[in-house]
Amino acid sequence: EIYTMYLYDGLRMLGLVSLNTLVGSVDLFSQKVAFIASDEVRERFPEAKQALQRIQAYVEEWKRELEVMKITLENLELEIKKNRLIWTDEERRIKETEMVALRKKRSDFASSHFEPNGEYDKTVVAIWKPIEEKIFAATSAVAAAEGFDYVFDKSKMPIPYTNYKFDLTVKVLKKLG
Repeated sequence: EIYTMYLYDGLRMLGLVSLNTLVGSVDLFSQKVAFIASDEVRERFPEAKQALQRIQAYVEEWKRELEVMKITLENLELEIKKNRLIWTDEERRIKETEMVALRKKRSDFASSHFEPNGEYDKTVVAIWKPIEEKIFAATSAVAAAEGFDYVFDKSKMPIPYTNYKFDLTVKVLKKLG
């Protein structure tokens, strides 16, 4: 009799767990999911285009500075080669020291601007952060207005199949202006 009572309690518990799982999965399927293509939003959002141009302007300026340093270095090397027989040891040593310092300056400039966590990375973050915040805010507003629970970015993660009636990209672009 005790055995059947435990069996009955166990079956009742299994029934409750099954019912809870069934109800929970119905809840899961009732959530609305949409997607955006953030790369397309960035390509078509005017502020993002301007940001890319600003970043490119910084990069071009830094490359010009590196090129000027390179030309100065090449000219100094050529000067040392031309005058190595004419100069005294002290003059030659001064120019070689100058050349070593210029190489180091160029190398330091390149690494401080283009290596990870350098000036380039900091500039990109500073310029892109407000734009990403606007895109996020517009996406959130559109998703909330449309009643979506989740919005995936198909630019960042592959989605094997999408029904384009759940694509919020155009609506996000309209919200951005």
